[in-house]
Amino acid sequence: MSKLKIIYIRGKPYRHVFFCPGCKTEHFFVAKSADDNTGWNFNGDFDNPTVTPSILTYPHQVPVGKFRCHCFITNGKVQFLGDCSHELKGQIVELRSDSENWAQWIDDQNAEDANKKLDKEAA
Repeated sequence: MSKLKIIYIRGKPYRHVFFCPGCKTEHFFVAKSADDNTGWNFNGDFDNPTVTPSILTYPHQVPVGKFRCHCFITNGKVQFLGDCSHELKGQIVELRSDSENWAQWIDDQNAEDANKKLDKEAA
């Protein structure tokens, strides 16, 4: 199973998402594309992704500055940097494949977008 999923908006890739084993929640990044050179470099491999530069996240569940996650993703592994707030800081761990909870959440997001598109076309 893939270690990344894509959220689509209006039929186009919007964000890539992965489950962070340190934060135990989803993190997002926007990959560069042929149309838009802003965002992160992504090697296109959903099973063994490499994303550059590092990803710095302040999870939405806590106030900004109270918790942070900072990592590199290389060949399907997450290297958590020393400035992370969680117990995996300084460690390298394998990215998890789709867990049922977050995979369902992504599917729901994509279905919601598809339904909005169908409603708009029907109007």
